Amino acid sequence: CLIVTHGLTMRLVLMKLFQWSVETFETVWNVGNCEHVTLTKNMTKMCYQFDKKQSYPSKVCWATRPIWIVLRSKKASDETEKRLAMLQKLKEQNNWNLVEEVAAQEAEHHTEGHKHDEHGH
Repeated sequence: CLIVTHGLTMRLVLMKLFQWSVETFETVWNVGNCEHVTLTKNMTKMCYQFDKKQSYPSKVCWATRPIWIVLRSKKASDETEKRLAMLQKLKEQNNWNLVEEVAAQEAEHHTEGHKHDEHGH
């Protein structure tokens, strides 16, 4: 795949691929005219990596200041785990009424949250 684009769009693509935070995105310079970034797919890790040897100039994207990159956790939140457990239970029991019950509970919870916000409490 070849993407020919401007620096800002390239940084957006890299941000998405590497899950950069907004802060990291804002510290990375755009590439200059006639420069390019080459990514290769690491088939062992099933991810893209910067390829310094095939990029021009021969270096990875650089930042305007020192940065600390923190990757997102691959562990699901408690809420996501709860929803996954509910879906697994639904699959095992083939109980479609459970979906309606959960949807009603979430709608009630969502409505209560808006009432709470409107009154400023």
